[in-house]
Amino acid sequence: MEVDGIVTTSNGKSLWDVLPAISTFLSSVVLGVVALMVNASYTERQSVRAEEAQKQQRQLNQVQTLVAFMPHLSSATPETREAALFGISALGYTDLALKLTTLHRADDPQAGRQVADAIMRDAPGSPDAPAVEQQTPSSGAPKEMGWIYLGDYSAGRWATRYLDFAGTVEPTTLVGQTLPVRSETGALNVREGMPTEQGAFPRVSRALSAGTRVRILEVRPWLTTGYQWARVSGS
Repeated sequence: MEVDGIVTTSNGKSLWDVLPAISTFLSSVVLGVVALMVNASYTERQSVRAEEAQKQQRQLNQVQTLVAFMPHLSSATPETREAALFGISALGYTDLALKLTTLHRADDPQAGRQVADAIMRDAPGSPDAPAVEQQTPSSGAPKEMGWIYLGDYSAGRWATRYLDFAGTVEPTTLVGQTLPVRSETGALNVREGMPTEQGAFPRVSRALSAGTRVRILEVRPWLTTGYQWARVSGS
């Protein structure tokens, strides 16, 4: 209400009497908001720094691994070099192992492909691989499993194949077919996704035993190579 031009509250105090209290309250609110913003910004910076530190540590670990295996990678014996590459892959540095397969091509081009093929099939899951969102199958459709490595297709034929199909068929013609895991394959890994461009392998969700039948939903090569991957569902 207003008395003689002075605005008063219900208890008779003027606006000038309550202004300090209002000012204190608003100041507290503003300071609280600023504190929250500062805290959120600090937390975000800490998260970024921790992520960068992990990345740098992984790069350092890769260098240390390369130094440790260098004598074996430089060996004149192909078997020793291949064993070293598999050891690097088993330690979780699959991307590094794939890059190092080029060392084989100077004296034996096929050896490099054989090592990379084995890594494609058996590599452990990488901590650098992004999480893959699983698709929900439509009602009545077989449940989607994930991605499997089909094999190495180059020069119009399959150098390796891990499902039971003819060795001369083109990869894209396999889409829609239901095929069993070859008996020679043993267990075949199913992953949450394909390897990334950097060579990080998503985790293995299950392993298919010989004779297990899967339906091929999609076929893709890894990058520009002949290493073919397939998205599959239950038969």
